[in-house]
Amino acid sequence: MIGLEEQLHAALPHLSFRTRGILDALLLDGGVAGTATRVAKLVGLPSRFALARLLRHDGLPPLHKLADWVALLEWMTTAERTHDPLFTIAIRSGRSPAACYRTVKRLTGLCWSDLRQRGSRWLARLFITQCPAARVLHPATRHANAARRQLPRWATKGRVWHSDM
Repeated sequence: MIGLEEQLHAALPHLSFRTRGILDALLLDGGVAGTATRVAKLVGLPSRFALARLLRHDGLPPLHKLADWVALLEWMTTAERTHDPLFTIAIRSGRSPAACYRTVKRLTGLCWSDLRQRGSRWLARLFITQCPAARVLHPATRHANAARRQLPRWATKGRVWHSDM
């Protein structure tokens, strides 16, 4: 079975060096990020606002949400490997079990038992679809989306904008 890190790197090959480093650090720490200001300083950015711009530019959610996703992915792979319930995984990681169950529901809309039935591969695919990076597949698509944003909202509602027209 392919590891979580390899699966995320394969699904998000366009990430910049800094963003990949942030994602790898979150994977190593089980989704514990610290403050955005601290993370920004560690990767050589001037502020938490620059970190937010970097993550948004690379198509990832904000740091706190990214950390929650990585933690959830880690919990799922741990549960599949050890067959432990989320309560035990939460206690071992020093987290509140109730907060972990709420995180599962908030991110996926499912309870833990339903999520466990779907598995880590399904969860990883859900995370990828939640990343704006997954929706920006090609530079031409990015250009067409930028052109569409320049039009008034009423001009693009319900229509597909093609830049070659």
